[in-house]
Amino acid sequence: MAVDLDVKELLIMGNSDLIIWQHVEDLRKQFKSIEFRYIPRFHNELAEALATLASMLPHPGNVHIDPLEIQVRERHGYCNAIEMEPDVQPWYHDIKRFLKTKIYLEQASGDQKRTIRRLATSFFFS
Repeated sequence: MAVDLDVKELLIMGNSDLIIWQHVEDLRKQFKSIEFRYIPRFHNELAEALATLASMLPHPGNVHIDPLEIQVRERHGYCNAIEMEPDVQPWYHDIKRFLKTKIYLEQASGDQKRTIRRLATSFFFS
């Protein structure tokens, strides 16, 4: 495709050195500048996720599939997360309190009470 579009400079990124280097000589003749970058599969989460998705989708042979548009953000998703003050109590505080007193927090909803009861069945005092 890059040859058909008359591309002069090409950057190829992949997780298979073998496949890249098998085609190096053929590709070097067709481009003014060509760069190969090896990206280990465990460093390329996006490619891994797309490969997994592609393997799960049924694909009849002669059907056209529209390209998947992916928005790349300037910052990682966790940077956009809401910042909260750290809780001074450990994560199991409500469960421990319920085991000792059988009393829920005053503002606990029905779902939260049910979750605390369910989690409390997995804990005991030693």
